[in-house]
Amino acid sequence: MFYKLLIDNDKKYPWVMRSGIMDFVEQQKENGQDVFKRTTFDIHSEETEFVGDQLVSAYSEIKAHIFTPGCGEEDCKWCNFVTRNMPVHAFTEMGEDDDDILGASLQLE
Repeated sequence: MFYKLLIDNDKKYPWVMRSGIMDFVEQQKENGQDVFKRTTFDIHSEETEFVGDQLVSAYSEIKAHIFTPGCGEEDCKWCNFVTRNMPVHAFTEMGEDDDDILGASLQLE
């Protein structure tokens, strides 16, 4: 749905996406053979409208700095980062998982 929205709203090309094909990169066993799965799907306007509404809502929340509140624990790195606007360098003991979470969050700004 996301790609349909991108294609349909690209003013350079008069393309309209009506269906899509997904090629999976992991092989699956089918009749004893390793095969790559391919799925074709149609796109319906009510689905596109739903995803479009989600994108508008998510963008509005990001711009308003509204994020998932988290657990609320005083020493939670995510809660301090999101709800208290503490800078990333305020975290003294960060693990690999924390780097991934905070890095993904920072890319939204």
